[in-house]
Amino acid sequence: MSDPGRRQRTVAQLHYRHAAMNSGKSTMVLQYRHTYAACGRNGLLMTRLDRAGTGVVSSRIGLVADALEIGATTDLTELVLSRPGPRVDHVIVDEAQFLAPEQVDQLAALVDDHDIDVFTFGCSRTSAACSSRARPGWSCSPTSSRRCRCTRCAGAGSRPG
Repeated sequence: MSDPGRRQRTVAQLHYRHAAMNSGKSTMVLQYRHTYAACGRNGLLMTRLDRAGTGVVSSRIGLVADALEIGATTDLTELVLSRPGPRVDHVIVDEAQFLAPEQVDQLAALVDDHDIDVFTFGCSRTSAACSSRARPGWSCSPTSSRRCRCTRCAGAGSRPG
């Protein structure tokens, strides 16, 4: 019988939330960051090609936070696992549609091999303004509940083989 005062362990997951441009995704990213920090979790906020510049997540309503900028060849597994200090237990990525397919695999490895939750946010590939700039690697249905599955994985949080 388990101790009722002990937090039940859950399996880490990889999430991709998507929507059209100007729909509040970056605001949601900053809300996730605030909520998880308030709960005492140790996470990393990352972005790729934010409209406000390098190393920042910005929303159109004026919220801004410093973030780690992901370069085109950044090894995300190495970046997360080599962080000094307390163990990182979650990663939040804004502008995930710009990640390279290898970086999507690296996020899946953080989930599968290191039990780190990953929350990614990006433009819908069905949005005309985004689809021409978005990277392959995410399969999204326009009728989904804002969740997609990584096409390079067997599903959210698991990789084949």
